[in-house]
Amino acid sequence: MYKVGSPLILQFPHSCCNTLGPLLDMDHQYITKTSSMRICHVVALPYPGRGHINPMMNLCKLVLSRQSRILITFVVTEEWLGFIATETKPDNVRFATVPNVIPSELDRAKDFPGFLEAVFTKMEAPFEKLMDEIEVETPVSAIISDTYMRCAVDVGNRRNIPVATVFPMSASVFTVFHHHELLVKNGHFPVELSERGEEHVDCIPGQWQIQEFHSTGPSIISQAGSDAFVSEGFCNWKKPERFQIHVGQPNSAHNQARQSCVNLMNQKQHIEVALSKQSDQVRTEYRTHLIASIVCIRFLFHQGFAFRSHDETEDSKNQGNFLGLLHFLAQHNEHFKSVVLKNAPRNLKLIAPVIQKDIVNAAANETTKAIISDLGDDIFSVLIDESHDVSIKEQMAIAIRYIDKKGHVLERFLGIVHVSDTTAVSLKMALESLFCQHGLILSRLRRQVYDGASNMQGEFNGLKSLILRENEYAYYVHCFAHQLQLTLVAVAKNHISIASFFSLVTNLINVVGDMQLQELNTRFVEVSTELLLCMACLDPMKFLDPTLGIVVHWCDQLRVLCHPSIGGFWTHCGWNSILEAVYAGVPMLTFPIFMDQVPNSKRIVEDWKIGWRVRREVRSESLVTREEISELVKMFMDMNSIERKDMSKRARELKEICPGAAAEGGSSISNIDAFLKDISQIHDPE
Repeated sequence: MYKVGSPLILQFPHSCCNTLGPLLDMDHQYITKTSSMRICHVVALPYPGRGHINPMMNLCKLVLSRQSRILITFVVTEEWLGFIATETKPDNVRFATVPNVIPSELDRAKDFPGFLEAVFTKMEAPFEKLMDEIEVETPVSAIISDTYMRCAVDVGNRRNIPVATVFPMSASVFTVFHHHELLVKNGHFPVELSERGEEHVDCIPGQWQIQEFHSTGPSIISQAGSDAFVSEGFCNWKKPERFQIHVGQPNSAHNQARQSCVNLMNQKQHIEVALSKQSDQVRTEYRTHLIASIVCIRFLFHQGFAFRSHDETEDSKNQGNFLGLLHFLAQHNEHFKSVVLKNAPRNLKLIAPVIQKDIVNAAANETTKAIISDLGDDIFSVLIDESHDVSIKEQMAIAIRYIDKKGHVLERFLGIVHVSDTTAVSLKMALESLFCQHGLILSRLRRQVYDGASNMQGEFNGLKSLILRENEYAYYVHCFAHQLQLTLVAVAKNHISIASFFSLVTNLINVVGDMQLQELNTRFVEVSTELLLCMACLDPMKFLDPTLGIVVHWCDQLRVLCHPSIGGFWTHCGWNSILEAVYAGVPMLTFPIFMDQVPNSKRIVEDWKIGWRVRREVRSESLVTREEISELVKMFMDMNSIERKDMSKRARELKEICPGAAAEGGSSISNIDAFLKDISQIHDPE
């Protein structure tokens, strides 16, 4: 029996923590004396973060797979409900929300200490109120909370409800937290890293000697020294040198906090002050200026005209359609004339090619969103054609065909995707990437229309066949336009006049194409390589080479790691990601940043020996260069090297441990059953 309010720490051995994923699909019938008890109501309160919510939901699913007579109320913020509401969950799990009293998940990294403070201080009151509403319907038998949600224990104490807390990090990290007083007692914390950074620590029960603790430990426990300088008050006057240790180096937490305080007191630097200096007139003029550029671009869009000219200088007689139209608009509208071209600030004319492209991209995105919104969740067909452009780059044009709400059959262009080659596998990956970008799924595809090339309609390895293996309803139709082309080719071979006509058309296209290519080369001369690299950093989606990688908004990480083509995993060493990689048997490149990620990296590299560090020096703050990353990845992915073979072998050995832990009688199942037995005794002591 647990004492009321005493948190139970659910910790699983390292060899079995990573088995939660496969257990979600198990359908065990857990028959014990508790099967006849009344429904047990459990409230689950995760910490508001993806790395905490996912494990908590997995735990709930695992518990329900062992005992179905449990109702779980899963409590999240209103914002987080919007993120996870559509994800699959058991019928016995229901969502409940508290108001968004903490900073948004989308920008919490701007002030992470402030986010933690809000979680620790502002969540208790709304959670208490929610518990009042929940218990009116069904009394709560137990609370399962994240260890970081301290308010759950306080609420449980006041309501005489037992609380079990789930620690989402590794057992070794929990041990360091739990025995923090031993570190202080033995003089290991706080410490000056420059003097004792490589000291061994052997006072933690259950842990072997921890080398480099002082290069990892402080990032786990505190970056500022201890609570003596925050909430408890400093009283150890026999060791005044502690003050100097607390102040630390120029980049220490103390000095950063001090500088933040100085900045806060300097009112002239506040963003509100800077914004208030912008008068309403300036904002109105800028809006009018921007509207003028947008109006011109919309007209050129509608007419399908080119934007630029080969000579856009002020002395040019033909500056191109965009500038020419903007001049025309200014001459016939005094409202626009007062804010554009010569009357605009020299650094804010909104006529540069990059500005034009930004507006074009914004219009393209809005148009695509409108098409996807019009399609909704209906079925659709896809039309694909691939060829190389004038710069000899392979590309794939994609259009969709669907029936709108009024019954009209519509064909809409979706985009052009550059591909590394025209093999069926490359084309399918490019298609899936575009579908993922726009929220389309392959299961809603009902027809695929291509030409008759072998890479498109091949019976065994063509794009058609690859899609049919995943969706048997995506029927293939040979493109009618391509059939017409084949007919014209056959006719031209037998009629000299028709062949001469198409030869003339081909020559005309080649002449125009050469002119366009020359203009393209001229444009690239105008832009330096450095500028292109800067633009790539600002928006990598537009500059990422599709032959080297794909950027997606979200993916099922475990499913990706389990794919046989995956040879390695670059990770910041969050514990959930490590468990998934171990379960998949994938070696890792570790790049820890803070907190438990640093000792997790040590376990991967030094203890399990299934990965390498990207940054050799744990405490190094220097950037890793592109050349270093390239060389490291090449060595890491050399499947024929002895070191790589040994690392892959050890990863497979760890992977083979997982099924045993997940099997009936394994450590994961035994731990969950023991927990359920304790909960049932609390809920139904008879």
